[in-house]
Amino acid sequence: MNFSDILPSLFAPPILFFLLGMVTVLVKSDLEIPPEIVKGASIFLLLSIGLTGGLEAVNAVRADPDFLSVILVLMVFSILISSMTAIFGAKFLEKIVGLKTADAWGTAGLYGAVSSATLLAAIGIVEPFKAAAPEELIYGGWMPAVNVFLDAPGVIAAVFLGRMALEQSKGKSRVALDKKELFRDSVFGYAIWLMICGLIVGGFAQLFSPNRLESAMAFFDELFIGILCIFLLEMGMTAARRLGELKELGSSLILAVVAAFGMPQIWAGFAIAAAYVAHLMFPGMLGWGDAFVFAAMAGSASYISAPPAIRAALPEANPTIYLGMSLALTFPFNMIVSLPLWMIICRAIWGA
Repeated sequence: MNFSDILPSLFAPPILFFLLGMVTVLVKSDLEIPPEIVKGASIFLLLSIGLTGGLEAVNAVRADPDFLSVILVLMVFSILISSMTAIFGAKFLEKIVGLKTADAWGTAGLYGAVSSATLLAAIGIVEPFKAAAPEELIYGGWMPAVNVFLDAPGVIAAVFLGRMALEQSKGKSRVALDKKELFRDSVFGYAIWLMICGLIVGGFAQLFSPNRLESAMAFFDELFIGILCIFLLEMGMTAARRLGELKELGSSLILAVVAAFGMPQIWAGFAIAAAYVAHLMFPGMLGWGDAFVFAAMAGSASYISAPPAIRAALPEANPTIYLGMSLALTFPFNMIVSLPLWMIICRAIWGA
């Protein structure tokens, strides 16, 4: 691997459109993307990765039944990483950064979940490598199948343990914890639900109606990168607008910035290590692109699927802090620095 291999990823259209969105706000342009278009784009993109994950998982299991074991192993790793992110992240944010208990657990819940936009960007980066060398094991396309196991556990752990911590510090909680509502918000929020639906439809259609699925996927594949660029343009604008909210952190701002940039590297590192262990356990089944996408999911912080659950179950947590850290700090840093870095690391480990 040399610098000429890395350069196309650094200047990939999705990353450039995200940067363009931030610049658009900083220069005070009057460009606005209607919310309906953004919502429609996110629905399209989430369904697309779900469908692809479902059909690729079926193809992989058909080619080698042992592949099911790979998915199960990564599901277990996902639950562990997601839970650890929330638990240790909250302790670090409270004890070292100095956030209040509710803010620490609320923020950790977002870091324990998955950013759909970061996942989409990672897929947008790795897909051209896969298309350019289809005969090589680079990226299987099935990694989104483990997404829910890397998303919900962190939110649930943060909320339950956060509520327990608040009860211990303040006495009886003022807000009853509705377990069913928490589960519904964590798993059936529109982002996770769309990917689950896509996985189910893609899997069953590939099993029983592959020809018709192929014609449907032609539509999704053709438009994916273009719609992703529009989506990330708006995400860049949104991230830039929230930069000012970080003043709420006060004297903790510098440590919060370090945490927002550093924590994702730790969890992405665990994900890469887990993917490499699975690669050693099941040779020839995981490419560097699979590890890269897994790292992108583990190292991201949610601002779509997790905030509704955090808002409902931890109302004491300040949305300005947990959304400011995840969306205004971690998301831009991951898009500009972390994704290229994780790709370099994965390619180096896999010898690509």
